Amino acid sequence: MKKSSGNPHPKLEPPIISPHGVYLWEHYWSLRQGNPITYSDIKAYCDITGAILDIWECKGIMAIDRAVEGTVQKHMNKMSK
Repeated sequence: MKKSSGNPHPKLEPPIISPHGVYLWEHYWSLRQGNPITYSDIKAYCDITGAILDIWECKGIMAIDRAVEGTVQKHMNKMSK
C-alpha cells in the first residue's frame, strides 16, 4: 500500500518470502482458521490433503503462526487504547 506521498508504508508491505519457503506460507494460509494452529491441526490437514511435511516444516508453520498471532495481538492492543 502507498502513503499519500506515493511511497509504500513499510508496515503495510507483505513479508518477503524466499522462493524456497513459499510452499510453507501456502500451507500456513490453508491451515489458518482464526485460531492458533496446533500440531493436531497440521496432522489432520496432512491426512485430508495428502501433504507430507517433515517435522522442521511443521515447526516452521507453527513459528509463522506465532509470529502472525503476536503481530495481530500487538495491533489489537494498540487499537484498544
